[in-house]
Amino acid sequence: EKQGKRTQKSASIGPGAVGCFYSKHFNFIYVHMPKNGGTAMVKHLDRLICETMTGEECTKPRTRTSARYLKPSKCTLDPDVFSFAFSRNPWSRAVSMWSFGLSHRVGDTADDKARAALRSSYCSFSDFVSRLERSGGKELSDCGFHAGSKQWPSFFNPDGTSKLSFVGRLERFERDFERVLLRVDASRRLLQRHRQIGFEQLNSVARRRESSKLKVYIPKQYKPEMQYWELYTEELKLAVQRIWP
Repeated sequence: EKQGKRTQKSASIGPGAVGCFYSKHFNFIYVHMPKNGGTAMVKHLDRLICETMTGEECTKPRTRTSARYLKPSKCTLDPDVFSFAFSRNPWSRAVSMWSFGLSHRVGDTADDKARAALRSSYCSFSDFVSRLERSGGKELSDCGFHAGSKQWPSFFNPDGTSKLSFVGRLERFERDFERVLLRVDASRRLLQRHRQIGFEQLNSVARRRESSKLKVYIPKQYKPEMQYWELYTEELKLAVQRIWP
């Protein structure tokens, strides 16, 4: 995780994030970075704050009650407001962008033959990375999704100072998220509720409810790309780091 030196003036997150969420009661802003568990995080924060404040069960996301406590916000950071986000290993994040691009396209298609055609014609992961590097990291229309979103420029200034109060690691989520909860709520009520209900990634839920729409369709010949990054050359690994620092 990164805490480091932080700028003392208001900062803008920039185009990498898809949104920010503000809690007035707990005085924090969460920065939603694509493919870093952000959708599940907003849902979880929604529920944590709602249930802590009301003492009632809040299982439906973005209810009228919970929206009073966690609101969409402009991604302009105030040094007096605790701000946090989660980073992700660039390789696993790149694979997620690539695989989500296919599931996004297939999930919107009802016809089985059309689904099969999309799967068979979809780009390989190697091609995804190579084309992105040639394009200067610009989003591709037919391969991947959220590929233009970069973590480092969104979280840090060019001189290396942090724009945020705290940047945790998705790979160490429980450790770092508990640090956030202790920082924003000295009463430990948020932490206690979090430990009671737990955190669940949305893709875990989808896997348990597999259906023709929710299942991630990855062609069999690409399965190793999801699991064994040792199969790839050092050049490809370095390309991933250059595109998504």
